Amino acid sequence: MKIWLGVLAIAGCHELVELEGADGISEDADSDADTDTDADSDADTDADTDSGTGTCVDEDLDGSCAAEDCDDTNDAIHPGAEEVSAWNLEVVDAANSAGESCALALDGDGVAHLHYIAGNGDGGLEPGEFRYATNAGGGWSIERLEGTISSHQPTSIAVDRGGGVHIAYLHRDDYSLRYRTRVDDSWEMEIVEISGAYGEGNSLALDGDGAAHVAYHALDGCLVDACDTHLFHATNESGAWATQQVTDSGNTNGGSIALGSDGRIHITYTVGVWQGDFEVRRAVRDGDEWSDELLTDVTRGEDTFWGGTCCTGLAIDDDGAAHVSIPGDNLRYMTDAPGDWHEEDLVEKGWDAYLNVLALGAGRSLHTVWAAYARAGNYLDGEIHWARAEEIEPGRLRWTSETIDAIERVDTDVSLVVDPSGLPHVAFVDGADDLVYAVRAPTDDGVDQDCDGDP
Repeated sequence: MKIWLGVLAIAGCHELVELEGADGISEDADSDADTDTDADSDADTDADTDSGTGTCVDEDLDGSCAAEDCDDTNDAIHPGAEEVSAWNLEVVDAANSAGESCALALDGDGVAHLHYIAGNGDGGLEPGEFRYATNAGGGWSIERLEGTISSHQPTSIAVDRGGGVHIAYLHRDDYSLRYRTRVDDSWEMEIVEISGAYGEGNSLALDGDGAAHVAYHALDGCLVDACDTHLFHATNESGAWATQQVTDSGNTNGGSIALGSDGRIHITYTVGVWQGDFEVRRAVRDGDEWSDELLTDVTRGEDTFWGGTCCTGLAIDDDGAAHVSIPGDNLRYMTDAPGDWHEEDLVEKGWDAYLNVLALGAGRSLHTVWAAYARAGNYLDGEIHWARAEEIEPGRLRWTSETIDAIERVDTDVSLVVDPSGLPHVAFVDGADDLVYAVRAPTDDGVDQDCDGDP
């Protein structure tokens, strides 16, 4: 893992006064090889014992003056410090194999909305059903939407400004891309395309007008897995659904869509075959035209168990810069901020990263969650990992990471949303095959870590 460290410098002005002894030689009043006039242990004249200069007393050297630092003896406590936090996990649905293809969204009130499959046991060979869950009433309420279905069905969810729920999903019984909306407790369903919609990576985003944009992969004229796949974009921005092939690349997978504040549409995706090397690419729609570029090549190591080309995570910041997370032998991060693409590893060697998502939080912080497993083990023993990057200065990030929970299947889907206060919310399937909702929030430890008066 690459960790970028920033240095905070506090500068001030002071005057050095020399005392003349009988022999005319300057005296060192505190015997620390300087010519100050105080008798404390530092080399300044401000009468405190820190090493800073000027009138700011900062005994613990955490960058905050004592006047605003509620504990100037502890460098972990100061304005802007993070409160001690922990992951709070709760089971949403404990039905057989609940949580496959889980997708999570938060509305403006912070209420969680989940769309997923339950009952698809035995590797997806048994029939299951689509379900919707929300904690709008405080506890979790679960609603059956559609069944009977089979196999893994990619799904994504978003909530509009009015609280309406929007869901895009693939129904493999007829290989149709479907779109479901919920307004005032009433559900409506539309079939967007039925000409071979397919792929592990359908991804949904709503624009400022509430129009839907869906990235997905469609088979090339047939309905069997051996056929080639291509990246498509579907939208109802004109009032009716329209679909468009985005690129000529074949064997596409793992699409993630994000909308920039400038109106451009960004899609990251992969090109490659199952259990093989693959490319990571980005397509951008500017106006009515699509452009496409290669971001990086990923080589599958001989001792790795991860087998797919799925999935990339994508976020676009307010400046239009792209942030991308990439699966592989190690989870990787790429960005074109502040202008040129650069890449770095985010996880320690020895862990493989599979399904992953990326989201932007408050203060330009980045959050990513992924399913990982030890390379020396097998794909049934893994963990859900979370990492966050804080921007120290433009183009320089400091990453920290934690383990959320152990899992038994690394091909479990994960979903991530960061709320306006910067708290990450995650949905995943745990080791008991239950759908879990996790939130990382400050603990009630009685310590006012950030000096805001609220311990």
